[in-house]
Amino acid sequence: MVDYRQRIRQLTVDTAHGKRSPYKALLLMWMVGRLLETGASSVRFENAEDPLNQLLEPYRIGSSRTPLAKMPFVHLASDPELWTARDSNGDNIIDMDGNKRRRLTFLREEATGRLAPGFAEYLTEPGQALKIVSELLNYQFPQTTHQEILESAALPANAAP
Repeated sequence: MVDYRQRIRQLTVDTAHGKRSPYKALLLMWMVGRLLETGASSVRFENAEDPLNQLLEPYRIGSSRTPLAKMPFVHLASDPELWTARDSNGDNIIDMDGNKRRRLTFLREEATGRLAPGFAEYLTEPGQALKIVSELLNYQFPQTTHQEILESAALPANAAP
């Protein structure tokens, strides 16, 4: 059995700017919020792009360049125990040519992201989603930002540690 809390602690992060990139954690929390609210464990990129861009904006790192939803949407798929991103043919986007998978037109028309089936099932077990959210918050963000993130990701207030 996969230890999902351990997988969360092992998320690879972009440290190019001397800071941990929180974008994958934010995507996961947003998806947990969707799962809890609607039961949906997948989302088309075109439907995720705007809400994710708004969620990512306050936590950008490095230059003043706005973070793009496509980055965590595609790159989190490098951890298939948590997330997959596929095109309309079912091909794994993370395995595609980098130029193709970075094109917004392609992602908007073709891409669907999905919580890995085992992970989504785990999240629906009583109390597990809140444990994962707590792990993501504690591992990636200062305490002072937790409530704001919970609200932005449409997560219950009791998800804060």
